[in-house]
Amino acid sequence: MLSSGDACARFASAVRDMAVGVDVHCHINGCVRDDTLLELASARGLGEEARALVLDAPRDLMSCFEIFKLIHEVCTTREAVRRIAREVVMDFAADGALYVELRTTPKNAPERGVTKDSYVEAVLDGVEDACGVGGGDGTGKITARVILSIDRGRDDTAAKINETIELALRNRHRGVVGIDLSGDPKAGSWDMYEPALQRARDAGLGIAVHCGEVANTEDEQRQIISWAPDRLGHCVFTVRDAACYDALRASHIPVELCLTSNVFTKSNESYASHHFKILRRDAVPLCICTDDTWVFRTTLSRECAIAHTHFGLSLEDIRSIMADAVRFSFVETPVKTKLLARIQGDTAS
Repeated sequence: MLSSGDACARFASAVRDMAVGVDVHCHINGCVRDDTLLELASARGLGEEARALVLDAPRDLMSCFEIFKLIHEVCTTREAVRRIAREVVMDFAADGALYVELRTTPKNAPERGVTKDSYVEAVLDGVEDACGVGGGDGTGKITARVILSIDRGRDDTAAKINETIELALRNRHRGVVGIDLSGDPKAGSWDMYEPALQRARDAGLGIAVHCGEVANTEDEQRQIISWAPDRLGHCVFTVRDAACYDALRASHIPVELCLTSNVFTKSNESYASHHFKILRRDAVPLCICTDDTWVFRTTLSRECAIAHTHFGLSLEDIRSIMADAVRFSFVETPVKTKLLARIQGDTAS
């Protein structure tokens, strides 16, 4: 008899073999390879600090933000950013992904010759290294697009917020397709960000917003849901408040679910108690995502296997969820059509 671990591994392998994976919620710097991070950290004299990170230890959400400080410290050169973006896309391709949307907050590090413009350029160069011009057209092994993130902990003025919107608009021709609002959920307020997000929406960019990551944010959650972003990230505590959850269900906004991330950070106590089960029961639109493959030691195929093990999803359920993720994605319509045809065409074969 197979152990649960063996069964999970076999299901993950089957998901990889299908090669229909779609991840629309993953942060580039949270997906850096171990060897790459150690190499870059050592070059900055921070190798011991990097090696000291205990990746499988219990960790709450706020301590994850501390980990990202180290990643940001050692990974912010143009060469490193380009390399990491390329490797992240290649790793998703090796895991059977067909399409990925990478998120990143533009960095400004003049001491390393990096401006926000050159940072975004380096990310897009890395994506093109892996996928071809513009991040691919849906016909290659993997297609990728980029979402620029507004960091609630750093982008604390209208000028900084609007700078990210301008960067996105200037780089649409190279594959920037949306804006994400993320970072420390206790920093800033929705009123600070809504005008700029509305401007981005009016210009045709997709909008994704992290929502309900921590408790006692119900008023803001209701404001966010009422504004109706194209997608919402996590929504852990949204499900636990009746008024917020009623609003979410009525909105039909797709939710980006990151199973391991939510358990690792103790937002959910276990997979068995994960709000995935509630959302799926109530037919809330959802997609399965990784969040940060390095930080949480996971892959998209593993997340799908966890959904199989704990919630009974079949391979055809996974295929259906991946098709929905393409529909929820911000990629251009012609590319979306090609990706959907490949996923659905596999069903016919």
